[in-house]
Amino acid sequence: MKKQTTGNLEIGNFLREKRWAAEKSQGDVSKEFGYASPQFVSNWERGISHPPHAEIRELAKFYNCNPEEFCEQYLQIMLRAYEKEMRKELMPKRKAQEKKAA
Repeated sequence: MKKQTTGNLEIGNFLREKRWAAEKSQGDVSKEFGYASPQFVSNWERGISHPPHAEIRELAKFYNCNPEEFCEQYLQIMLRAYEKEMRKELMPKRKAQEKKAA
C-alpha cells in the first residue's frame, strides 16, 4: 500500500472539495471515467493514490472547474509535496543542524 503523506492528503482534500462543490458522488466520477468501483476515487481522496495525470483536465471539466486553474492548483500542491519529500531525503542532516543551532 502506498504511504500517505501530507502532500497526498492535501491533494486528496483538494479533489474531495472540488467533487463536493460539483455535487458529484464518488460513484458518479467512477462511472464517468470508466472505473470499476468508486473505491478508485476514494483512494485519491484518502491520499492513497492519484488520478492519472492524463485525466486531470477532464476531471476539472467534470467538476465544472476552469481546467487551467484546477491544473495550476493541483500542480502547486504536488510541487510543494514533492519538494518537502525531497528535502527530507536529500538533506536529513540539515534539519538536525538547524535544531542544534536554535
